[in-house]
Amino acid sequence: MADIVTPEVRSRMMRGIRGKDTKPEVLLRKLLFASGFRFRLHRKDLPGKPEGIIPLTHVYALPILALKRERWLTISIKPDVAKW
Repeated sequence: MADIVTPEVRSRMMRGIRGKDTKPEVLLRKLLFASGFRFRLHRKDLPGKPEGIIPLTHVYALPILALKRERWLTISIKPDVAKW
């Protein structure tokens, strides 16, 4: 299938596409950080270069995550309560 735009237009379109710090990624990172999660960005030493990882190997992180999970379960809205 032939391209419907000229090479100059295609080049301009592709320049606008970013691989890091996209709006959805930044929004998710802000929400996670505000919730108390800490993470590392764009690790090049891992396969696939993930956009962000949460290091769960720290001993202090596991009880914190368990508490956050319990809190989330107690305050989450059930579908039948929300009348879905």
